[in-house]
Amino acid sequence: QSVAAGVGNWMADEILYQAKMHPQKKVQDMTEKDMSTVFDSMKKVIETAIEHEAHYSDFPEDFLMHFRKEGAKCYHTGAEIQKIKLGGRATYFSPKWQVL
Repeated sequence: QSVAAGVGNWMADEILYQAKMHPQKKVQDMTEKDMSTVFDSMKKVIETAIEHEAHYSDFPEDFLMHFRKEGAKCYHTGAEIQKIKLGGRATYFSPKWQVL
């Protein structure tokens, strides 16, 4: 959130999920391609939220939003969604989809 102000918890989680980026990956370790992928995912998530007027139930079925709880199954891998605390906030991710 320090990089993109106004991005809430669910949106930050979704952007990283769509980018297949582990939430503990450090910015200084990201390549230009990683940055571009995150930027593209950010556009996709924001455009989807606007298009569906933030009615989460209408979001595409592969969005983390539908599985954003500890123990739920990842759409892509079937692995359990995990919850960790980062920067004082709860972060949900798929460790098999978003490999560190």
